[in-house]
Amino acid sequence: MINKIIQTVLFLIVAGHVNAATVSFSDSTSIVNQGDIFSLTVQGSGFDTISGGGLNLSFDASILQVNSVTINQTVFEFYIGGGTEEGILDNSFGQLLNTSFNSFFGATGDFDIMDISFTAIGSGVSNLNLSESQLWVFADEFGGYYGDQLIFETATVNVSAVPVPAAVWLFGSGLIGLAGFTRRRSKI
Repeated sequence: MINKIIQTVLFLIVAGHVNAATVSFSDSTSIVNQGDIFSLTVQGSGFDTISGGGLNLSFDASILQVNSVTINQTVFEFYIGGGTEEGILDNSFGQLLNTSFNSFFGATGDFDIMDISFTAIGSGVSNLNLSESQLWVFADEFGGYYGDQLIFETATVNVSAVPVPAAVWLFGSGLIGLAGFTRRRSKI
């Protein structure tokens, strides 16, 4: 009986310690206009301790383009590339691969990982899909792999086509009227 109780207590302690950590964008849905430049923050939450990792991002290349990536240097002081345009960026295929970040001290709890700057180049809806880099895996300070304990959440960016302002329509109708007036006057 005592063995069963000890086993149950140990199971609950271990099960309570295996919480899934989440990697997501600060805004799960963004609405922008075509031509807008905007940034989204990638956040980590629910980490016991993490010493580093790497991310991949996929997006619709006909709607968005990535301008730059800036690693949060207050949390991750060791990274390749100096903090901007981390990893391999291919805007023609809508991919940002192997963006890496590391910490000598370890990060715990909830924190910002990086900011990604985008330009909305087309109208429509683009999903932002995060995944773990195969080259730079999420690990704790002892080299333990987070693996299937990670949840990557998808974000959506809705890009509206910029409407033509009413002043342009008014100006255009004025030009047509002036052309008609000039044509009528030349016949007289």
